[in-house]
Amino acid sequence: MEDLESLVERYAKKWKLWEKNARILVACSGGPDSIALLSILDAVSRKGESCIRVAAAHFNHEIRGREADADEEYVTTFCRERNIPCYTGRGNVPAYAKEHRISIETAAREMRYAFLYETAENIGASCIAVAHQADDQAETVLMRVLRGTGIDGLAAIRPKNGRLIRPILFASRRAIEDYCEQMGIVPCQDLTNNEETATRNRLRLSLIPQLKKEYNPSLGEALCRLASIAAEQTDYITEQARAAWNRVVCGSGDDKIVISREEFLALHSTMQMAVLREAVDRLGGQMNFSYVQYEAIQELFRPEHKGKVLHLPGGLFASSSYEKITLSKGEEQPTFWIERPLEPSGITRIDELGLSIVCEPAKPNEEVKGRMEILVDAGGFLNPRVRPRKNGDRFAVGSGSQTLKKLLIDRKIPKEKRTEIPIIESEGTILWIAGIRQADTARPINGKAALRLKLIYDKLPEWLMD
Repeated sequence: MEDLESLVERYAKKWKLWEKNARILVACSGGPDSIALLSILDAVSRKGESCIRVAAAHFNHEIRGREADADEEYVTTFCRERNIPCYTGRGNVPAYAKEHRISIETAAREMRYAFLYETAENIGASCIAVAHQADDQAETVLMRVLRGTGIDGLAAIRPKNGRLIRPILFASRRAIEDYCEQMGIVPCQDLTNNEETATRNRLRLSLIPQLKKEYNPSLGEALCRLASIAAEQTDYITEQARAAWNRVVCGSGDDKIVISREEFLALHSTMQMAVLREAVDRLGGQMNFSYVQYEAIQELFRPEHKGKVLHLPGGLFASSSYEKITLSKGEEQPTFWIERPLEPSGITRIDELGLSIVCEPAKPNEEVKGRMEILVDAGGFLNPRVRPRKNGDRFAVGSGSQTLKKLLIDRKIPKEKRTEIPIIESEGTILWIAGIRQADTARPINGKAALRLKLIYDKLPEWLMD
């Protein structure tokens, strides 16, 4: 039977975890998994044919007081006795969690990985080795099944993800504990792992043992096999989605991806989801997304949703126009329609809004009927245009002016609907926030010719229904 060190070498070759002469930074908490990983990679590095160099990194989360300090001392001593370079860092995780309004677990992960990537950069490490193992994989798969997931979620933890590598992902917790015992290593023990307050702990301590006892003694292996199958299929779907990318995507940049409605709808639903995942991933938002968000974007491609804008996690937006859907990131909501000239005598059509704007001469002493129309001075109606709102827009009120932003807030127009409002201007001066308010300087002059502007919607938008 092969020893664990040889199995790790074989696993690393299979998954191409590192290249020749690689410098590997090992994340080491001092627990059984990470200390075993450090010991194994140190042993592999001492073999002439391996050509890898190993360093350790330990991050003190300042959560468990003296216990955390003892863990740090343990790791530094372990490394000193074996001449392994060791880098330590620390951070006040509770304070960080409070400041950013996130859980302790999320804060710990963010701070730890920030430290690991910074350290790897500083020492020129091409890989960061973390100690996820087979039991972690099984727990992750089961947790995702319970919460609901797709095939990509079932793939769970990968052997390699960018600079992150997981050389002992194939090994069971029992095999790792046996290795430590054989090597005379006495790891640190985090007693919080035995508390059933966290979901993963309850899974590990209660649910999985019960399922093994009553249903399948080999549950761990079965769940890991499921992850492996799902990973293969996900990789194939991703390859096919990337092959379709150039056909479906009609424009892209650092903060925007534009997708053809026609080409997207021609794809199978599975491929549609894969293209959306790729797009969101390229915009840096995938970690914040669930299936519900992808489904909402997919729904946006249906013809009846033209003109709709979705606010998505991670500062992303999805906006639907006549022939395309745009995924973008940024603080400001994107517009899905563009400025255009307004026909001074006739009809201007804006398909994205399902809107026709009629402009025609008004009869003498004619009065407007409701907020869907206004009268303007014909002589002052020069180079008229219709456009979405812009930052800093102002319009005339009495002898002064008011910001458009304040008006929309006062009228309680939802933020996500504000790009739908047509702004009609003449020579760069706002005449009408269409359907909401006419500028005071845009009113007709008694005795002079006037024009009537009228909005005709295919379907009245929500913001005009109040």
